[in-house]
Amino acid sequence: MDPTPYAIRIRGHLGAKVLSAFPALEPRRQGPDTVLTGLLDRSAFYGVLAEVEALGLDLVEVRRLTPGRSLVGMAATFDTIRLIGPPAADGEYVALDEHDVVHLHDYPRIYAVPGLYEYVVQERLRCRSPQVVVEGFLRAITRLAMAPGSMTVLDFGAGTGLVGELLRGHGIAGVVGVDSLAEGRAACQRDRSGVYADYLVGDVGSGSLPARLRGHAPGGLISAGAFGGTHAPPAALIDALSVLPAGAPVAVTIDERWMDSADPDGFGAAMARLRERGDLLPMERHRFRHRVTTTGEPICYELVVGTTGR
Repeated sequence: MDPTPYAIRIRGHLGAKVLSAFPALEPRRQGPDTVLTGLLDRSAFYGVLAEVEALGLDLVEVRRLTPGRSLVGMAATFDTIRLIGPPAADGEYVALDEHDVVHLHDYPRIYAVPGLYEYVVQERLRCRSPQVVVEGFLRAITRLAMAPGSMTVLDFGAGTGLVGELLRGHGIAGVVGVDSLAEGRAACQRDRSGVYADYLVGDVGSGSLPARLRGHAPGGLISAGAFGGTHAPPAALIDALSVLPAGAPVAVTIDERWMDSADPDGFGAAMARLRERGDLLPMERHRFRHRVTTTGEPICYELVVGTTGR
């Protein structure tokens, strides 16, 4: 494999001693984080990730860059972007320039600009769901004594491929992405080509998609923020679980607003029913800050980790 340009973002400002562990990478402080950039082949890339884990560093993001496009150049490209929210607007918006304002969840528009989703959501809004859900999934397979190098994992709501890239970086053999938007697949193929063994577009509970997913024999499910609200309903989670074998690890993050068990149509009630039927056996569940809003207020999600039952 030819060397590929990467940007690896780590929480905090790293000192000289820690930076000496990454001689092939160029460090740069960006906000509260340190971004390491450089050309890495596959072996060196996994070596860097292993070193990050060994040093106990907080990995925020791994980004494969388009050759010839540096993170510095990307930041300069986006330096005129403004984030807009209440009371100035009735929702969360991104002002690309003086005349072009798009809703934060207008994913086709956001995905169309290389690096824009990552810049706005991961960098400016400090989204942590991809890292939190991957760490939860890895804890689950460790407790279950599963070998990541022999697993295929279903990434529900794959988007631009952030979660898939993190999973592959931790040694998961194969990841199959699924998303309702063809624009997500196009952005992933543009920016993270090769991360997924397959990337399917459609409703996981309809048409030929379930059979195609089973054809990959997925042994686990992961999803960062794709369930709840205006995204996928509880029925989609049930459909996704149905393609897994018994004992498969599951890790999802869901907005805490949709986890109220008093709402019979919400995810809290759906999770309770799955647990009562023995279809989803809990391992851990906790609250965390998913990201901040465009006006700086925290949005909290819940991480749910478990295994499929009978």
